[in-house]
Amino acid sequence: MATILITGATGFLGKYVVDEFLRHGYQVVAHGRNATRLAQLHDQGTLKGDLQELSHVTMRVDAVVHAAALSTVWGLWQRFYRNNVEGTRHVVQFCQENNIPRLVFISSPSIYTMPKDRLGIREDDVDERNTLTNYIRSKIMAEAVIQQASESGIST
Repeated sequence: MATILITGATGFLGKYVVDEFLRHGYQVVAHGRNATRLAQLHDQGTLKGDLQELSHVTMRVDAVVHAAALSTVWGLWQRFYRNNVEGTRHVVQFCQENNIPRLVFISSPSIYTMPKDRLGIREDDVDERNTLTNYIRSKIMAEAVIQQASESGIST
């Protein structure tokens, strides 16, 4: 039975990802910052902390699903950069240091948002200069981190 580490397990999307993997028979290690919500996930392993701490953890899992993010329309750039860009780098570092072969990154359709209508958008139709919100900007940068991880040999 495969073991999956899920970051952002205490967030809105992460909770559903945890439930889905458990429903399909996987063992789950739920990672998140919210101790109360982690305690509610008592029937699987949990790991409390932020992503900066994750890069120092030694653990064997079969794959990582990275669902953690600061997701809001407003906020300081430094917080988005720390959580979404640097946080993603720490997840990649965790995978590299623990020889984790597979990393699934949950990004956001907001990376395609523009101040105009768009039709027929392809996955590679991202404007890397998009600065409509700090969230969009940080998720585009996190995508670049994942692309670099893919080029270094991690299956993303």
